Amino acid sequence: MLYRSLLWLFGIYFLIGITKLILSAVFPGLETSDYSQSGIVELLRTNSFKAAVMILIVAPVIEECMFRTLLKPSHFDAVLFCASWLVYAAALFIPEDVHWLVRVLFLFIFLGCLTYVGIQLINPYKLRHLRVWLSKYYIVLWILTSIAFGLMHVNNYVTVFTLNLPLFFHILPRIASGFVFGYIKLKNKHIVWSMAAHTLNNLVPFIILSLLYN
Repeated sequence: MLYRSLLWLFGIYFLIGITKLILSAVFPGLETSDYSQSGIVELLRTNSFKAAVMILIVAPVIEECMFRTLLKPSHFDAVLFCASWLVYAAALFIPEDVHWLVRVLFLFIFLGCLTYVGIQLINPYKLRHLRVWLSKYYIVLWILTSIAFGLMHVNNYVTVFTLNLPLFFHILPRIASGFVFGYIKLKNKHIVWSMAAHTLNNLVPFIILSLLYN
């Protein structure tokens, strides 16, 4: 299931790439080379260990908690969803001069503590109606969270959020991956599987870029 879904995803990436090349040749205004993930490339060049931790561990765990836990959520998923967004917000207030590894460890410990406290304090029965409602409209949530997941990655290419057709083609693979990760979560009924898929998905470009820039 996991590897088959990833093969489908890589096939979708290929089709998107071919479509982008054809449209760029026909419509020069759609040229996407003006945008690049310069921050990620620079990180790979200067600190490959940090890049590995952020790309293969932090991003898959936090992003899956933020976006896929709403899909037919268990009580644990619902609590984890709230905790992950609080952690994401807290990360914005950590001073830049704090060592990155200390920041990562703090955020993961914070996530674990918030989730544990939430599970202990929030009665599952009180969230039952909300979880039933979310499960009823899971297809709508699947679409919305996949789009939101893609839009979140616009800032990989620009410092101030903006959206145009070239940028849309850059984030279209992320939207596609959001759908596939969501499918994996729905079929396997546990967030760990979509995290694993997210990590494997990131591993391929990480290896390629590491070979190119190191």
